[in-house]
This record gives sequence, C-alpha cells and structure tokens, in this order.
Amino acid sequence: MLQQKLSILLQHAVIDQVIYDGLQRIVHDLLANQIVTNEDASETFLIHLAMAASRQGKSEVPVAKMDATLSIEITEDPHYDEVVQVWERLALLIPISFHQNELDYLYLHLLAILSANNET
Repeated sequence: MLQQKLSILLQHAVIDQVIYDGLQRIVHDLLANQIVTNEDASETFLIHLAMAASRQGKSEVPVAKMDATLSIEITEDPHYDEVVQVWERLALLIPISFHQNELDYLYLHLLAILSANNET
C-alpha cells in the first residue's frame, strides 16, 4: 500500500524523483535497522515526510506550529533521544532541509513507531 501511495505522489508530481528516491532509501533503512517490520508500519511517517519534502521543495508554508503541550510531551518521552538519533540518520538519506514545524511532526510520527516497537 505504501509503495502505491508513493508512486501516485510521484506520478502526479506532488513529489519529484529525488524525493521519491530518498523516501525509498528511508524505507530500506527503517527495515534494515528493524525500526519497522514491514514498510506499511511506517506509512503515516513516510507520507508526512513526502508532503513535508514537497512543501519545502516548493517553498510552501510549512505545517502549523505544534501545540506546546504536545511538543513538551514529545521531548519528555523516554524515547525522544532515540527519535532524534534515528531522524539524524534518516535525514542524511533525503536531500531536504526541514522547517522546525515539520520536524516536530516527523518526531511525533517516529515516536509513535518506536513506542509501538517497544510495546511488543
């Protein structure tokens, strides 16, 4: 399902080939490092990442600033340091510099993935 959605975004020029290729590298990394067991488990994160990359690449307005309470909950979560480490590795795989508002939501999605992994 994820691959179909990414292909549709590429076919409709929502994302370009460079972003698509970066997303594929990120999917591979998430699987290879066992952050997800199947690529569909990372779908919400990757679709948000695709849309954030599209906004950044087109110099569009980023998502709205995250609610301060939610932002504090994220940074105080026990998995937050791991989220930042994972993101720093993944960010090297896609040639986009993200606005902090976008990063906050990407951290939220990664936190959900990592938290789910630690529950199993």
